[in-house]
Amino acid sequence: MPQRPFVMGSETEFGIACLDPREQNHITNSLRLVGLCPDLPSPDCLWDYEGENPLLDVFGHTAEGEREDPDPYANRALNKPLVNGGRLYVDGAHPEYSTPEVTDPKELVRFETAGERIVDACRRTAEQGGGPRYVLYKNNSDGKGNSYGYHENYSVPRRVPVQRLVEGLMPFLVTRMIFCGAGKVGAENGRPGAPYQISQRADFFEALVELNTMVRRPLFNTRDEPHADPAAWMRLHVIPADSNMAQVSTFLKAGTMALVLRLIEDEAVGEPPRLKAPLQALSAVSRDLTLGPNVEVEGGAALTPVQVQRHYLERVKAHFAVQDLPGSFPEVVRRWEAVLDALERDPMSLERELDWVIKYRMIETYLRHKGLDWDSPRTRAMDLQYHDLDPAKGLYHTLGARGLVEELVDEPAVAEAVRGAPEDTRAWFRGQCLARFGKAVYGVSWSSVLLTTADGIRRIPTLNPLRGTRAITAPLFEGCDDPEALVARLEAGG
Repeated sequence: MPQRPFVMGSETEFGIACLDPREQNHITNSLRLVGLCPDLPSPDCLWDYEGENPLLDVFGHTAEGEREDPDPYANRALNKPLVNGGRLYVDGAHPEYSTPEVTDPKELVRFETAGERIVDACRRTAEQGGGPRYVLYKNNSDGKGNSYGYHENYSVPRRVPVQRLVEGLMPFLVTRMIFCGAGKVGAENGRPGAPYQISQRADFFEALVELNTMVRRPLFNTRDEPHADPAAWMRLHVIPADSNMAQVSTFLKAGTMALVLRLIEDEAVGEPPRLKAPLQALSAVSRDLTLGPNVEVEGGAALTPVQVQRHYLERVKAHFAVQDLPGSFPEVVRRWEAVLDALERDPMSLERELDWVIKYRMIETYLRHKGLDWDSPRTRAMDLQYHDLDPAKGLYHTLGARGLVEELVDEPAVAEAVRGAPEDTRAWFRGQCLARFGKAVYGVSWSSVLLTTADGIRRIPTLNPLRGTRAITAPLFEGCDDPEALVARLEAGG
């Protein structure tokens, strides 16, 4: 029996630094950078904030604060809807990129990598125009106590009890870093020191369940902003993971999460180990490169993070043994098992696949060659430079150019993801409207497209992430040379 399609996406906040000492306002720099995004068919398109409320949580509570509703001038400065169905924008003091909605983890890798190329193109445009020179990092910490996020998003049926999600996911979220941690030199946020950690974000989590994302960061975020029909869907906003340069880490991060969520939805997750103190376990796992038994559980001896992950892997294998997994999900299961086996034998054997291992081996080799130790200032510099998006300077890119890391999608496929949207979600309809109608697109959001017509602004709702696909909507665009024709066809029933 085939599975219902999975729907997922990611948001990446990039670190930004300006090489001009006179230009050190990160908000101003982020606005300038985003404003230089090239090849926008509708550069004045607004982001449609109607229907968005980040102050509402899944328990029905509304936090104090003001919903985001910038005036049109500020809206255009903050937001650049992209022809690939994604969004480039300024969030706080950072440039941020959201992928379009995808249904496959390898597609998430492709469109997330496309976001790196889009942001770096903004940097190049700035330099070519004689403006300030920027350095951009796909990481999660500035080394000075400030952390910025990487968030995953998964559509989950509204009928799934939230408490079941919390209980089923908590052990998984605490231990998942062993294959998707980005690696980190040192410690921050007042946490105990460490020469090197598996996760960049582990030091910054202070709550178990919470609505906030910037203070009292929780392992389970309760934001209820579905970007879809709220009666049918909720959007699980997952915030504890690191940003990854390594494509295998991103692939496993998204693919395993989607499968575990489907287990929980189908009530097939079994009884995961109950952690005594999840936040303490998060810190302990991050600091133990040997992956020893440091996950304290109720009613038993401490487990290794690999043992915790194996509970979920075995449940996935059993549950999906008689069901057809779509796309690259069978590869997710195979790689998940192979990576856990390798982590149990020798974590350093994954020096081509996983970020935290790649970075550790790179720094450790350099230190050994130079006769330095881990408290050398050079270690922090290499840590940061690993995440530099500039292909000529970033150490990850240097390793990739030498064939020393495994990549899952090639550059032609990434280039296609810069220019075009996924064909099997509503992102295709959104991207086609931007590509075909350009400046006549007044605004977009995840769940709407607003077109300028002779009769005024017309909103086209896109509440179902699995509608608006190429197969469904391509015939609508045939012979439609302007928004009026498309609206008329939609009103006539397609």
